[in-house]
Amino acid sequence: MIAGREIALGALSVPGASVWQSIDAASDAGFDSLGLRVFDDTADEPNPLVADVAFRRETIARLQHHGLAVLDVEVVRLNERTNTEACRTALECAAALGARAVLVVGWDDDETRAIESFRALCEAAAEFGLRPALEFMAFSAVPDLEQAQRIVDAACHPAGGVLIDALHLRRSGAEPADVEAFVASHCERVVYAQLCDAPLAGPPARKSGLAEAAADRLAPGEGELPLRCFIDALPAGVPLSIEAPIAALASLSPSARANYVMKATRRLLTGER
Repeated sequence: MIAGREIALGALSVPGASVWQSIDAASDAGFDSLGLRVFDDTADEPNPLVADVAFRRETIARLQHHGLAVLDVEVVRLNERTNTEACRTALECAAALGARAVLVVGWDDDETRAIESFRALCEAAAEFGLRPALEFMAFSAVPDLEQAQRIVDAACHPAGGVLIDALHLRRSGAEPADVEAFVASHCERVVYAQLCDAPLAGPPARKSGLAEAAADRLAPGEGELPLRCFIDALPAGVPLSIEAPIAALASLSPSARANYVMKATRRLLTGER
């Protein structure tokens, strides 16, 4: 815990790391928890956490050995092919790992269908004690906080919530004041938040917002985003997942990358140098 908040290592901060490498890296850097990829609908091979019971048991043992929790599992993509029943095995796996949230992204331009899919996912996830959190991204079918709020409100399920990412908030044209206004009326909908840094201006035309988000962010406190105001706008105690894939650190080990972003996060939250 730093400044009263759980700090998680986001899966994207250690790209290419195996499950066990991610766990070791999170523990070595002093994180409280981490995010793991469980829903791999674009992968060529089945996710071993879901398909291999022995591997999952060993993973749980490693988590317990290190005293680490699992904050979230990734990633459910809402689109025209979303099949909630097909997610149940992965949801069961997530619950076995002790996860609390399911990261959801929207790629369905049909909002009515997206609402129905999100509601069905919430119903299934709630059976396993999980909360789906819909993340908005300017380049997705859910581009901003307003639309994420509309979908979650229309789905009308207590398990459903919103994931607010500092980078995506800025790129959607919103500010911490918008988060503060959302929290004032929807405090219970903020499941967790993702923290990173970046220049205030978006990427140049030759680089897409997706490329920036996936591989070219900055560690918290090393860019220009108003992160202190962002954090202050969040509900007290909401976990922070450090989602900071940094291109300049691509050659470093998962542990080195995790240590780098944790040190930056600690400096930001405590003022220590």
